[in-house]
Amino acid sequence: MILSNKLKKTRNDQFDKNLENHLDSLGIKSIKGYQQWCSENGFSRRLKKSQADRRKERIAIATRQPHAQVKTLKRSRFSHRQTVERIFSGEISHLDAGEKHHLKLLDSNKRLEQLPSNKRATARLALERLYHACQQRQVKFLMNSRPAMPQALFRSCTFVEALASVAAFSDQWVRPLEDWKFRTHNQRKQFESLVQHLFAVHEVPSFFYSVWARPEFEVGLREQKAFVHVAAGHSIRKAETPIPMSKKMSHHFLRAPSDLGYPQAIRWGQVRGLNGDVMLARAVLGTFLHEDFSNASFWNSVIVWFIEHPMLDRDLFGVVIDYLNNQKFGHGNMTRVEVAFDGTQRTVVDAPQRPNLAMKGRTPQALLRDVNRWHGELQRNRRGKCHVKWPHCGINELHLVEGKDKSSIWTIRQLLGTAELNKEGQEMNHCVASYANSCFHGRTSIWSMRQQTSKKAEQRMLTIEVLLGDRTICQVRGKNNRRAHADELPVISRWAQASELSLSTYV
Repeated sequence: MILSNKLKKTRNDQFDKNLENHLDSLGIKSIKGYQQWCSENGFSRRLKKSQADRRKERIAIATRQPHAQVKTLKRSRFSHRQTVERIFSGEISHLDAGEKHHLKLLDSNKRLEQLPSNKRATARLALERLYHACQQRQVKFLMNSRPAMPQALFRSCTFVEALASVAAFSDQWVRPLEDWKFRTHNQRKQFESLVQHLFAVHEVPSFFYSVWARPEFEVGLREQKAFVHVAAGHSIRKAETPIPMSKKMSHHFLRAPSDLGYPQAIRWGQVRGLNGDVMLARAVLGTFLHEDFSNASFWNSVIVWFIEHPMLDRDLFGVVIDYLNNQKFGHGNMTRVEVAFDGTQRTVVDAPQRPNLAMKGRTPQALLRDVNRWHGELQRNRRGKCHVKWPHCGINELHLVEGKDKSSIWTIRQLLGTAELNKEGQEMNHCVASYANSCFHGRTSIWSMRQQTSKKAEQRMLTIEVLLGDRTICQVRGKNNRRAHADELPVISRWAQASELSLSTYV
């Protein structure tokens, strides 16, 4: 019994020493101060914690250390409620806010400045009402500073920022905010129930709710306007859509799969409304047409042509569309600067080779011959031209070691010039070299995914396209335009998660 008591005393002494060292590393002098800090930063107030829990606390305070003294002062002066009131009254700026959720609230308030001047005051009042209503009901998403819908096909904003978009349409709320109730702990469903309560007279497809998380406020407003229009019971055909919608297209639009976003559902409705099957719709969504609606009449004819030739390999849709885009609209033609004898300069873009190209009367055999000929010319022309380089886009590269004996090494790195694009296209036998102009102007970035094992030297496995505007991995192709294999997709997902990229469901 005596031995047991001594053992307990030894353990307690050791615990006290470990806790004392932990408080010193955090810069906190008392246990009461430590428990208060834990409450304010979302950690448990208990004193006995694992090493992993304490490591998270040290990381949290290390990342906030440069502003630690300022934040402590602010916490001592203002409560959370007072800080929120000062944000809405305009007394606190981004430089004064300390907590992440306060910064996001400031971002949300600032988004409303993009509204017309005659609507800003009403929207700001509506945003304040929304925030306080969520606060009273203790919804979880108010304190969440992460993207609201990470699974969306675009870079999502936070729930608090999305409240600004809801406030922008406050004149079209169909029910009193005070009557809103929810029965779920899921943050996304809580937000969707709020939107449904305020706008929906009729049921709205689940994919449609993602429009409220658009980070680009003006782009989001156009899509949200369509949401409000449909939620009020009107047809999508009478809304402002990227392309005209027939009755059959609108029928399929409303029944689009839940993993789509609004632009993809529009394209889905178009393909299905033209009597294309599900496989064809998925294949079209695997190209840049999943969100690009320019030159709508021509691409409508291309989709109709695909439908009329169902035996064409759907894996070739991407390369065929790239070829058509290059020949008719000049996509992929490099910009060059010409210098005259008098020293004046002018920027020149090669004109499209076949601006009058049309799909009528074209056979699959002839089109594929033209595509193969273009591939060959592309490679030959690139060899004779001076090589152009562009800067790194800033997205993190990947170096992943797998296996107990570290036998498999995966790397993903950006291709930074026409020479690297040409080499990638030659070895993988696809048309990635045609993306040089888009890479040069910062619209897209191309990445090479490679694998090295103990038995084989480094091999090129996949070529990856990332849209830089919304940081979306929109296209992944292997040799001869094959799709990614099952063992390659987890590597891409890990890279996307680590680099804060959205991963399209069509890769």
